Amino acid sequence: MGGGTLKVPRDQLVALVDELREAVPHQLDEADRVLEDADRVLGEAQAQAEDVLSTARARAIELVQREQVVAQAQARASQMLASAEADAARIRQDADDYCDRRLAMLEDVLEQAGAQVRAGRERLVERALERSAERAD
Repeated sequence: MGGGTLKVPRDQLVALVDELREAVPHQLDEADRVLEDADRVLGEAQAQAEDVLSTARARAIELVQREQVVAQAQARASQMLASAEADAARIRQDADDYCDRRLAMLEDVLEQAGAQVRAGRERLVERALERSAERAD
């Protein structure tokens, strides 16, 4: 063997290539699942935020319709709406943070798979060069 060359038995190389062929579609399926999960979480968060806003608006209208002082009702309604909007913003931020964490994990997995693919391809090139060198001898 020359310096920096590595001979890999054919059966090991075939097993590695087969493993990579199986891993990549799995990683793509996992990416789809993560994105679907993120979309679901974001949809739920948005629905919950809309429910909070709707409830706050309904309660604000109810307060105004009662026989209370109009100024007090408006102040309370504004507070509730601000609180609901803050809750909605927090829920959206939590959903975005969750999605970002999941996507970061997926990115790491895909980078690892890419590194494995590159290493396998480099091994194939090395073998081809070794075969060429052996034929030249």
